[in-house]
Amino acid sequence: MKRVNRVKKHQEFTDIIHQHNCVRGQLTNVYFSQRPERIARVGISVGKRNGGAVDRVKIKRQVRAICDEALPKDLPLDIIITIRPEYKPPMFDEIKKELLAAFKSIGEQNIEK
Repeated sequence: MKRVNRVKKHQEFTDIIHQHNCVRGQLTNVYFSQRPERIARVGISVGKRNGGAVDRVKIKRQVRAICDEALPKDLPLDIIITIRPEYKPPMFDEIKKELLAAFKSIGEQNIEK
């Protein structure tokens, strides 16, 4: 995922999360909001309860790979994906199914105008 397609600033994370557009799953919460540009941006949040730094970085790489594969880059959305502590890196197939379902749900809510 290119840096242009990432949400990096703390204030942007909090603004997107506090808009209360959310798709909740067993392993993730996916928050989203519309943006004026037609470039999708993704931010990933993995807490310390998910493990050490090596585990958290591995989880972020897995989620970025799923987003690169499944998320269209021309959607006018900002997306924040928070990973719950129950997720462990060997559960990749489960998180992939959950994120694909969340992206489908976001698309069904007619966000892409």
